[in-house]
Amino acid sequence: MVETATVRKWVLDSNDGIISTTGIIQGFAGAGASDETVLFAAVTLMITGGLSLGGSAYAEAAQDRAAELAIIEEQQRRLAMSPDEERVELREHYVKRGSTRVSPTRSRRS
Repeated sequence: MVETATVRKWVLDSNDGIISTTGIIQGFAGAGASDETVLFAAVTLMITGGLSLGGSAYAEAAQDRAAELAIIEEQQRRLAMSPDEERVELREHYVKRGSTRVSPTRSRRS
């Protein structure tokens, strides 16, 4: 199942591509370009638009991954510095969300 946010992004991106391509094609046609030139421009716009969209999606995914890795690194650092405080924080996190299976203390694994 595809998430709603993903479908919304696809629809908006495709709408952007359709509108920009149509506008440029109308400009070529309005300027009196031949049918071959208009067709060439349309194909070129679709290819470059797809490459541009792919590049921006890759850059966005890379930025998200970098942010997630920074959060993981920070949590690992905090866990190494004060494991007991992090356990209390984690326990409180789950209790706030309604978990009743959180034990008040937890023994350390050997």
